[in-house]
Amino acid sequence: MQSLLVLALALVADAAQTLDVTNQPAVLAAMKAAMPGLAVYYNQSVGGVDNFNQMGAWIEQYDDTHHVVQWHESGMYWGFFYEYVALTGDISWLNFVDSNIQLALSNYNGKTAFLDQSSAISGRWNDDIGWWGLALMTAAEAMPSGKVAAFNVQDGANPTYLSVADATHAQMYENWDANCGGGIFWSRNRNAAKPTDANYKSAITNAQHVDLSARLLASTGDKKHQQLFDQVYDWMKTALINPSTYEVSDGVDNRDCSKSPLQFSYHSGELLAATALMFKATNQPKYLEEAHKHFAHIFQMFTKDNVLYDPQCEVGCGKSSFGPTGYNWAVYKGLANLYAVTDQGPVKTQIIAIMQATGTQVLQTCDSKWMCIRKLDDKTDFTLWDGTNVRDQFEVMSFLNAAAIISGMSIKSIVQDTTPAAPQVPVSPQSGGNGGSSNTPKAQSPNGDTKSGNSNSSGSNNTMLYAGIGGGAVALLIILGAIAFCYVRAKKRNVARQQMQQGQMMSEKSNYPEDRSYSRTGPQNYPSQGRDQYAGSRGSNGSPRDQYAGGAAAGRGQDVRDNIRSNGSPKNQRGYESRERDGNRQQQQQPQEYNREGRSNRQEYIEKQGAGVDKNNHGSQETVVVVVVADKAVESTSDAHETKSQFAALKFQSHSFSFLFFFGLFSLSRSLRVVRFVFKKVVVPN
Repeated sequence: MQSLLVLALALVADAAQTLDVTNQPAVLAAMKAAMPGLAVYYNQSVGGVDNFNQMGAWIEQYDDTHHVVQWHESGMYWGFFYEYVALTGDISWLNFVDSNIQLALSNYNGKTAFLDQSSAISGRWNDDIGWWGLALMTAAEAMPSGKVAAFNVQDGANPTYLSVADATHAQMYENWDANCGGGIFWSRNRNAAKPTDANYKSAITNAQHVDLSARLLASTGDKKHQQLFDQVYDWMKTALINPSTYEVSDGVDNRDCSKSPLQFSYHSGELLAATALMFKATNQPKYLEEAHKHFAHIFQMFTKDNVLYDPQCEVGCGKSSFGPTGYNWAVYKGLANLYAVTDQGPVKTQIIAIMQATGTQVLQTCDSKWMCIRKLDDKTDFTLWDGTNVRDQFEVMSFLNAAAIISGMSIKSIVQDTTPAAPQVPVSPQSGGNGGSSNTPKAQSPNGDTKSGNSNSSGSNNTMLYAGIGGGAVALLIILGAIAFCYVRAKKRNVARQQMQQGQMMSEKSNYPEDRSYSRTGPQNYPSQGRDQYAGSRGSNGSPRDQYAGGAAAGRGQDVRDNIRSNGSPKNQRGYESRERDGNRQQQQQPQEYNREGRSNRQEYIEKQGAGVDKNNHGSQETVVVVVVADKAVESTSDAHETKSQFAALKFQSHSFSFLFFFGLFSLSRSLRVVRFVFKKVVVPN
């Protein structure tokens, strides 16, 4: 009976979460509990590879068969944090987010946003920068005069949130074209390898632009944003939106103005959010009417038993069959925005019904701590290297932020703290959610293919490559310097030891020219014996550097992925080599103890010789033994103390440069890994 009770409690603790989306305290508690799970894996590494790219975004892929989080999704990811901050007023995650946004910023034509001179032409897509611009727009709504990373002042790297959103809005519009009646291009590259990429005007790009227009109008009051909203939205109504059903085509081919037959839920979700916000900003009924039409289409096309879904993903979303897809993230936002402004009770009731039913599905992977991330097979695409599916938490936070608006929360007015402070560090990973299958595609092109081209800026990638090469060069210099210094010191020590031996022999020969059969006592043969033991010990041990160098070379010769999959973390392998080196050091310490014993006995012998009296020669004449070292005679007692100090100094220097040597090897191996990874993934793209 007791065991059954324990089992029942365990099942309750791990049961899927449920939530009443109209219960504001419950929604707020869920948001606060789920935030650590959203942040926790970003600053982690899996299999020795960081989950972030050092440029303010998640790493995009390990190789051609294993993708992680795409660059545009990183923009949506930071948007979830800003939504949380804006709705709750809790700024505890703000420094963490701003630190990464600051890394992602670039300057293009005098505007600081997410383009640089290279990526503005070929490295970015307009819908990609659109998600980042919308994230900064959310921050600006809560902090109108707030600056990016105000706690970390850097020249040109602390623009206001609003200026970044406005710059992104303008940069997207640069790719407006009058052909086919207008429209903003999907790609910024008019010479892209795929003609569909170069000539495609996508629905999502234009929907993002009208969303930004509505929000910029509300924030600035500048009427030009309403004019741009009307211009782009009116074109979409004629070129992409079915006037009777409000189905939204995925895009238009600018060569012949033909429409794509594909539809995705996030097109309608973005347009629903934009038209609802435009009504809020202008109070003009025509925008609310448009919002209601988009909602009716979403309910008819993208729900099944009130649960949101995307029918395109039932057939695989192009090449991928892993999820969550991210297509519903914009729909959650659109439903919440409409709920906040509509005066139609049936619409509100229907939105609550959709959110409740969808929440039952979305929250089923969440445990008692609101950790909702599943651990899938490590070969699953669009997960971390070990199969950790971070998108599960993305989906949950997107849902909870929308539920917060439905429950009655609104954007808070936040005064930004500009006190210098360290960035927020996420907590350690918690236990994962429940098991299950998964599914997540890349962004789709009109033919179902994923976007071509590298979304990372070439300048930042070159910086990583140069840093790796420079680090390797410095490490190599450290190794060579340590070897040279140790060689010189060892040579000097051997010369000194030989001269000491010669001086002892000369001293003994000068006192006893005829034979060695004298009556005095003392360990006359010890110095030679001690040296023989020391030399023999070193000869048997071999060079630990040779042993380590062989192991390190072998480790670098292995494939990183095979090493991680089969042998565990490369750090474990290095740990084994480190223990082997420690064993060699312990063996080398034994000869040094022999040498210390030799020096002690030799000193005792000298003292006895100096204090002794030769009864066979002139009664009480005192004999002092002199040792000749480097052609200079000194008293043997003083020489012994000086030699002891010299050997202690040599020992300390030897240990110091041994540490530098092995530190250099470690640094070299890490630098080579950086160079190999960047060269393989960026410099020579597949």
